[in-house]
Amino acid sequence: MSLAAWLAGLLGAWLVLGPAGFLVRHGAAVRRAWREPMVRFPVLLLESDDWGPPGAEQADALEALARLLARHRDATGRPACMTLAVVLAAPRPGVPPRDWVRPEGVVTLDDAAFAPLRSVLGRYRDRFSLQLHGWMHCWPPAVAAAAERDGALAARARRVATEGYGVLPPPLQSRWVDGSRLPARPVDGAQARAAARAEARYYLEHLPGATPVVVPPTFVWNEAVEQGWRAGGIEVLITPGRRQETRDAEGAPVDTGVRYGNGQRTASGLRVLVRDLFFEPLEGHEVGEVLAQVQRRWRQGRPALVETHRCNYDGPRAARGRAALDALLSAVRQAQPGVRFLFPGEILARLEDPHWHCRGRARLACFAERLAGDWRLRRALRLSGAGLWLGLARRLARGREAGR
Repeated sequence: MSLAAWLAGLLGAWLVLGPAGFLVRHGAAVRRAWREPMVRFPVLLLESDDWGPPGAEQADALEALARLLARHRDATGRPACMTLAVVLAAPRPGVPPRDWVRPEGVVTLDDAAFAPLRSVLGRYRDRFSLQLHGWMHCWPPAVAAAAERDGALAARARRVATEGYGVLPPPLQSRWVDGSRLPARPVDGAQARAAARAEARYYLEHLPGATPVVVPPTFVWNEAVEQGWRAGGIEVLITPGRRQETRDAEGAPVDTGVRYGNGQRTASGLRVLVRDLFFEPLEGHEVGEVLAQVQRRWRQGRPALVETHRCNYDGPRAARGRAALDALLSAVRQAQPGVRFLFPGEILARLEDPHWHCRGRARLACFAERLAGDWRLRRALRLSGAGLWLGLARRLARGREAGR
């Protein structure tokens, strides 16, 4: 056999056997990318966390945000949407962490001081949608245990009542693990299940306009917690696209390897939406960078859910945060005049609507963009030769706009 024939055979084997091996090893990821609904309209939702206690002055911040959102309309004339993930309670000033579990030791959204906030939430339901974040943005016994051992930590914990849960170290901001020592330990399953059920019921019964959607604090949770939320009336779970159940020795969330796609159901029965984009202008996130990520989600046939936090829009630097958000919404509308602003329940409904689904070459284009955009697959795509076939598929799908 000539050298040319031998090389041609080797290349042919690489182009056939390599992709076959890729499919064997990464078949689950490929199937997940294909099965997840592909929407043909660009969807944007702003997801804002950490509203509610402490700090009764949030009404003014939300009034300003409501006016900003109203200035930006989508292709149907609807104002921009923002979800508000609420914390239901915070410690009263001067109350030590060991007493945060006592009713008299906390202030809740039911308190008279939060009447203006509840009024704002009721008036702007076309722009704001409530989501459950948690009873507190921590597991109080864990904070109490850490405070008993560490005087400096105890001093930081006393500031929660006035400055918010952000003063705590990240492992202690996770509600469903004991981060007082690292690696973190899960909260007892029965306790977690009961607490999740109780906070879900309180949220749905006490807050007018509350939707059955939950966002786990710091995106750390487990099956027992899900079961409690479900029993308490929650129907939708916002995730980062993966499951994280604890924190490691460095305090970082631990990826369990479980992946989620939009519209999927968990074992507990909750519907899933994926939120994996971030816009924190006070941390230096640039409008152009976030816009590029939003457009990438649209090319993948996915709604773009963008995480942002209350601290950007409430406080001494709120004007700067609002200006950045205004610029982002302007850039989104200019880049894609056909954008749709939708709340979580509406997005899930569209995922089931055949009229919203990509077809033909548009579907192939979304599928190829999903695989190419998955950083976990990039090396395998390149080494196996599957990347060449993926590139061919992207070329064939160049006319995808005809199928949208």
